[in-house]
Amino acid sequence: MTETGLRRLKIAYVINDLKLGGAQMMILELATKLNKDRFSVKVYYLNSKNTDVGNLESEFAAAGIETKYIGTGGRTALFNAAYRLHKLWSVDLPDIVHAHLPYAVLASSIAAIPHFRIKLIAHEHQFLSHFSWKIRALRFVFRFRAILTICFSSAVENEIFRKVHSLIKEPSFLEGRSCTVTNGVDVAKITSLQTSESREYYRNEFRCKNEDILVLSVARFIDWKGQEVLVQAFIKLAEKIPQLRLCLVGSGPTETLLKQIVKQAALQDRVFFTGDRKDVLGILGAADIVSLVYSYKSGKKGDSVGIAGFEALASGLPLVAVAEQSLTPGLEDQTNILLVQPNSPQSLADTLRRLALDASFRKQIGYNAKLFAERNLDWSSIVPIYERIYSLVKKK
Repeated sequence: MTETGLRRLKIAYVINDLKLGGAQMMILELATKLNKDRFSVKVYYLNSKNTDVGNLESEFAAAGIETKYIGTGGRTALFNAAYRLHKLWSVDLPDIVHAHLPYAVLASSIAAIPHFRIKLIAHEHQFLSHFSWKIRALRFVFRFRAILTICFSSAVENEIFRKVHSLIKEPSFLEGRSCTVTNGVDVAKITSLQTSESREYYRNEFRCKNEDILVLSVARFIDWKGQEVLVQAFIKLAEKIPQLRLCLVGSGPTETLLKQIVKQAALQDRVFFTGDRKDVLGILGAADIVSLVYSYKSGKKGDSVGIAGFEALASGLPLVAVAEQSLTPGLEDQTNILLVQPNSPQSLADTLRRLALDASFRKQIGYNAKLFAERNLDWSSIVPIYERIYSLVKKK
């Protein structure tokens, strides 16, 4: 109960794991920023209980957010995960379950069936074409259980529901069974972390001199994240622009291949692999350009700009992304972001060359990027949307 005597709404977030990722960071930020007088929060996660650098359990604890590890809940243990959630909710019944990513959405959908009082919200962070036909079929079967599906982008909503309803302010009512709400960033926090001292610290780590131009990529090392395209573009420019440097933050299956390509080009002293890092916001402050040129395979769709891209925009950095994929509204005109052709090292190299050689151009694009983030992506505008959604869903 609150001081006014009104019971707080109990929100249960469910997600596949607490590894460092966009969906996980979104839950952490949202859970931390919700009005504590109106909402109480608990986070349930299915997989990957570990203590490696990619785990965010300590960050949730530091923010005062309770987390509950329920055990394996991947491809082979979906119903086991659902059973464990069902038992937990029989004791501690949430008002609203907000489930993120397909396995967590499916487990939550099944677990909530006997609990008729639970209001279920599904959250789609990627196009379903990225997942197997079995997962797509199960999502279709259990979609009825969700009162509302929130999508990361309008393109994701259009793929699943063949409609788009983007919320840019608090809704007065729920229109249909789906909507789009963009992820948020804490612009003030990002700005406060990116001091001149911090920039010098990280540039020293990457052996960058004042005149060097540091290109940064922050993403998991998998095929469609596009790091290979970026490395190939960098190789094309390395001899022509000797002050150019490249920093790749992340880890994953393609890391060995990327390091081999860099070694064959004899550029180990100019390309830095940091592994997974929790200080990405500080590293962004050391960069001059950010590249997120995702390379989706034929037949698959995806977004050009995820949370890492939003953080780059909020850092006032020129961001290079892919032209063919869907964009957050307002980023299409290339005044605050630069777009290149997909799977084209040459197209990326041409854009990076222009940015590297024209400091005033970099500065103008970066200024526009930060202004866009302040106006459209800050959590101060997005949290009230979620708070209103939760209140409306509870009344349904």
